[in-house]
Amino acid sequence: MKNRIQNVTGISLSGDPSSWISIDGYSDGKYVEQMNIGGYHSYTGSSGKTVKLSGRAFRENIMDYELRSAAFDVSYDSASDTFTFTTYGYGHGVGMSQNGANNLASQWGYDYKQILEFYYTGAVVK
Repeated sequence: MKNRIQNVTGISLSGDPSSWISIDGYSDGKYVEQMNIGGYHSYTGSSGKTVKLSGRAFRENIMDYELRSAAFDVSYDSASDTFTFTTYGYGHGVGMSQNGANNLASQWGYDYKQILEFYYTGAVVK
């Protein structure tokens, strides 16, 4: 987690990992509106623009879509040295994510059937 955050945001983390990530506010549907990572609420993206640390930015930029939704809670367990993200729903809450589908195709080599089955759990495309 430390390396992911530093590589994407440039934020250096040290000390107790339980203090690295906190959620400061939610919007409707438990979507993370504002996060605090290492004392920061934003970072400078690769384009030079300021990126607000929201659930969406965390999910897309830092976690590279490995979280199913920007609606989540996070906890840290010191005994196992692991972060646990509990997500609620999928994506932004309205249909299939265009960016997520594109990422599955371009980064992971998914075809259209695999993408549809990823977003619509339990469906079988024939």
